[in-house]
Amino acid sequence: MKFNRILPLLLSFVLVAVGLNSGETQAADPAVQKITIAVSIDTVPFHLIDDQGQPAGIIVDMWKLWSKKTGVEIEFKPAPWGETIAMVRNGLADAHAGLNLNQDREKFLDFGKPLIRSDSYFFFHKNIYGLNTVEDLIPFRIGIVKGAHEASILKAALPQATLVEYADQKSLYDALKREDIRVFADVGQKARYFLTQRGIAHQYRHNIESPLDKNAFYPAVGQGKAQ
Repeated sequence: MKFNRILPLLLSFVLVAVGLNSGETQAADPAVQKITIAVSIDTVPFHLIDDQGQPAGIIVDMWKLWSKKTGVEIEFKPAPWGETIAMVRNGLADAHAGLNLNQDREKFLDFGKPLIRSDSYFFFHKNIYGLNTVEDLIPFRIGIVKGAHEASILKAALPQATLVEYADQKSLYDALKREDIRVFADVGQKARYFLTQRGIAHQYRHNIESPLDKNAFYPAVGQGKAQ
């Protein structure tokens, strides 16, 4: 499948997903019968694998609607977060279900239009005080998911900071519950879910007026890749 056939499909996907088509759907390229979409196993509530082992989440539902409207079959390819990006970059999936846009990723991905707001924040234990700006994080070990958008932000803003990278969301939030770390960065919706799931939401704070980054989740394809 040629890259220049995939990219226009992202536009029609966004139009369907956000309900702007008014009953009409942009016709899919007849040469495109099926596409593969990389999805994360635990990027709750956006895309994940549910208890039945099936792709689920807000953005997965958008893709399913797009498939229904266009008639293009979708094969979801689940993987840990960092691997989903590599899959698209290396041509193992036609598109990424949805991820934050940043300068590092723009070097090898082309993005569609934003799907859903997903601001990032730094969170800290309730017994830690005085964390008002990103510079205030420097004395602390900061937990992040390897390959996450927050990793790029913090590495650029705080090259001297100590970042503790975890392979996936589960590892990060399990470490928080054990208090191996007490400061971390993540998308707000994900953080609230995983903290609540572990019964520790009341132990962590963040400043909702001061996001680490204002962003959104975008569908993306590899730059100039052919399938």
